[in-house]
Amino acid sequence: MALLKWKIKSKNPKKLTSDEIGMLAIYDKPVNFTARKSIDEIVAYVKS
Repeated sequence: MALLKWKIKSKNPKKLTSDEIGMLAIYDKPVNFTARKSIDEIVAYVKS
């Protein structure tokens, strides 16, 4: 991940995509993209 961050930071800031900007914005912060609804479905399947 550090190499990816370095590669993105070395690009021209005017040419960064929205995904790259987002990755740089959250790189040093804990982020959770878990969809709780998906987990509930998996748990229900395992319990059945």
